[in-house]
Amino acid sequence: AEYMGDTRLIPAANGADDKTFYYKIKGDYHRYVAEVSQQEKKQSADRAANAYMQATEFAGGLQPTSPLRLNVALNYGVLLYEILGARQQGLAITQQALADAQAAGFDRLQEQDKKETSFVLALLNDNVVLWEKELRP
Repeated sequence: AEYMGDTRLIPAANGADDKTFYYKIKGDYHRYVAEVSQQEKKQSADRAANAYMQATEFAGGLQPTSPLRLNVALNYGVLLYEILGARQQGLAITQQALADAQAAGFDRLQEQDKKETSFVLALLNDNVVLWEKELRP
């Protein structure tokens, strides 16, 4: 399954926000295909991983508390942990996003971003708690 954003959206994107967003959407698209299609699971999971890696690279230009940056880490961690079976790597990405956001603090966030950031941080934290429990010997 091809992602149509490759031909128009991603090439036209300007700035870290736009590029992060479109690569995240590309990763999400391929992750969903990997979840529902046995035929295309491996290829779509690899495409999702590549898109999330690119999104992560561009997200480095955003604040650690950016809801977009946190959502990239959340979804990339889920892909790695649940679909690709790279459990330690998925956990590590999720833990790092949490740690970076907590270290940066919420002082400079606008009210809407605080709500969204808090929501995504709670999801990241839930995954860390669950995955650490599952990975315990």
